[in-house]
Amino acid sequence: MASVGIRQLQRDTSAVVDRVARTGRPTFVTNRGKPVAAVVPVDLEAFEDFVMANAPTFVRSMRLADRDLASGRVRPAADVFAELGVVPTPSQRRNEAVHGLAPSLTDRERQILLLLIEGRTNSAIAESLGIAPKTVKAHLGRIMAKLGVTERRQALKQGRSAG
Repeated sequence: MASVGIRQLQRDTSAVVDRVARTGRPTFVTNRGKPVAAVVPVDLEAFEDFVMANAPTFVRSMRLADRDLASGRVRPAADVFAELGVVPTPSQRRNEAVHGLAPSLTDRERQILLLLIEGRTNSAIAESLGIAPKTVKAHLGRIMAKLGVTERRQALKQGRSAG
């Protein structure tokens, strides 16, 4: 496993980060020969899950943004792209159909709802996304709240009617 001294990291941060991103392998940061940190590649979906679970200020900001979207003060990017003539892929079209249900769903929540529509269980969703079943359950709670339903089957019914 690669390592880099803290001084070298300060001088050449971009090169170290680029190497980690390119190779997908972590690099240990040392200070006087002792490991003090690690630079690791980030799985964006896992990072989103982590932020949603551990950053209440960010979650509050997302809720405010959701309200702005719902009130019409801002527009979904998909609407803007459509005006510009950008043609969506079939996968994007399915995502847009689900997006129409609740524009405030995050990409991860849409992904989970689409897997739910396919008939997958929480465990199967968690396994396919590489996250914990508990995280899936938390996402489903937010999905149901955004859809204005209280039961999983209601969310599933709304999702199927949109897709």
